[in-house]
Amino acid sequence: MRRARNAGRTLAWQMAICACFLSIWQWGYDLHGRLPWLVPDLLDPYFVSRPSDIFEHFLILSCLKSKLGVFNGWFNGEFARCMARSENNLWIATAVTLKNTFFGFATGVSSGFAAGLVLGRSDRLSAIFQPFITR
Repeated sequence: MRRARNAGRTLAWQMAICACFLSIWQWGYDLHGRLPWLVPDLLDPYFVSRPSDIFEHFLILSCLKSKLGVFNGWFNGEFARCMARSENNLWIATAVTLKNTFFGFATGVSSGFAAGLVLGRSDRLSAIFQPFITR
């Protein structure tokens, strides 16, 4: 019971810190005009986008929203048209990343397995490469 209460308090503190951080990031630079000594120039939206702008671009790149700011419908075909007309969307980038991750993993596992087999079977090669592998 006590552990569950501590976990709940920890989660509440984590959410409060996250909300505070996002609030300062979103609206912090608006205070720069009144309190320039308090708000650093780093929060300038020219250099660091606001979370709301980032989320808006995320929706546009994922074809969930049009560039005009209107949500694309699933049943009227807007989502499919957006996917067809632009190769620069989040879904295609995610598919390419997952494909490259899979082939990189397969290449690494197969070459590591082959190198381990060769080094495990050959005492001479094992002695030569031992300082490079273990340190």
